[in-house]
Amino acid sequence: MIPQKQLVKHDPDNGKWGDCYRTCLAVILGIDAADVPNFCCQVEFPDTDRCGLAAARDWLSGRGLAIFNIPFLAEVSFGDLLYSLDAHSPGVPAVITGMGPRGVNHCVVAMGGKVFCDPHTGGQVEDALDGPAVNDDGSEFWWVEIIAFNPSPACGEAAA
Repeated sequence: MIPQKQLVKHDPDNGKWGDCYRTCLAVILGIDAADVPNFCCQVEFPDTDRCGLAAARDWLSGRGLAIFNIPFLAEVSFGDLLYSLDAHSPGVPAVITGMGPRGVNHCVVAMGGKVFCDPHTGGQVEDALDGPAVNDDGSEFWWVEIIAFNPSPACGEAAA
């Protein structure tokens, strides 16, 4: 994995939807962020039902991958979240979504008990997230995503 800086800063007033999420996926997949769609972009995915997580799942599925999504309670501190991920899944990169210091939800790649890549800076930043993400319904959670192998349905079927 090589840290990358996001290509688009979040500026919806000027029609720009930040691409921290796609940059995190690119970092984990070992590809350039420009080769991953900006799933959070209202321009690339104007049908809001197909943007975000649903679009990312579709795109990854075509590559034999899936997203394992885990919500953590807002009461969990960012430090405890990083510690827990490292203690229970050492060496496994994860995308964490929380509230960024610029007042919007933001994604980072965590591994080894620290932020491996903050797409805003393209490097390791200890204070990359200020708190849990604020969801559309006002609830607050930390969102953790693990990219996993997605076996074809045939793998789980019993032999005839």
